[in-house]
Amino acid sequence: ATAPRWMCAEADRAVKRFASMVVAFTRQEDADEVLRRGSVFLLGRVCRVAPYVEIPPIRHCERCFKLDHPTRACTGKPTCKICAQPHHSSQHCCETCGAQDACEHVSVKCINCGGNH
Repeated sequence: ATAPRWMCAEADRAVKRFASMVVAFTRQEDADEVLRRGSVFLLGRVCRVAPYVEIPPIRHCERCFKLDHPTRACTGKPTCKICAQPHHSSQHCCETCGAQDACEHVSVKCINCGGNH
């Protein structure tokens, strides 16, 4: 059997109340039984369990910042990753203070959803 793999950094676990880990079983029957029960006693406490689902990382185009294609296949116009305006991120400049990165005068805006992330 392999050691459990935490899904966050050790420093984060020190300040978090809960954290996720991946536990592998050598026998499929053991994994099936733990999943059937819905919990396991681990590290001195009862822990909820769920099957692990590998999710590939979300990649975005570095030119237009849309999520549906890689940068090398981009045919869109350059879009700023800071303000979502039609210019390269390297050309971003705050009209108020001249900052070339996010500042208090410019709201960060997602090109895909309009959110402030």
